[in-house]
Amino acid sequence: MSRHILVVDDNKLILRMTEDLLTNAGYKVSTAEDNLYCNDIIYGNSPPDLILMDINLPFMAGNHKVRIMKSRPKGSQIPVVLISSISEHELKVMAEDCGADGYLVKPIDDRLLLETIGKILDKKPLL
Repeated sequence: MSRHILVVDDNKLILRMTEDLLTNAGYKVSTAEDNLYCNDIIYGNSPPDLILMDINLPFMAGNHKVRIMKSRPKGSQIPVVLISSISEHELKVMAEDCGADGYLVKPIDDRLLLETIGKILDKKPLL
C-alpha cells in the first residue's frame, strides 16, 4: 500500500513539480491550491499520511491551518511539513509554534524532500 501525501501550495508550477516527483517516488498524491479545499481530503475517509503545507496561502496562512488541524482529533495525528521561502530560522520557529513535524525552505532540493518525507513516515505506522 503506497503512502498518501497531500501537497497544499498556491503556486501551480511547484504543485505540479512536487506531485510528479512524489508520484514517481511511489506515493499516492493529492493536491490543493489553498487550505480550504483541502479539508475534504484531511478530514475525509482516506486522510493523508503526511501533508506538505505552504505558509503563504490564500484565505489563511498555512501555519494557522496547521495549528487548527492539530487541535482536532482527526487531524492531530497527521504529520505536517511546512514549506516556505522565508528564512530558515523564521520557518523553524513557525513550525515549532504551530505543531508541525518538520519544515523545508524553498527552493526545495528533491533529495532532501524525499529524505524528509521518508524519515517522518518511517516513524508513522501503516494503517
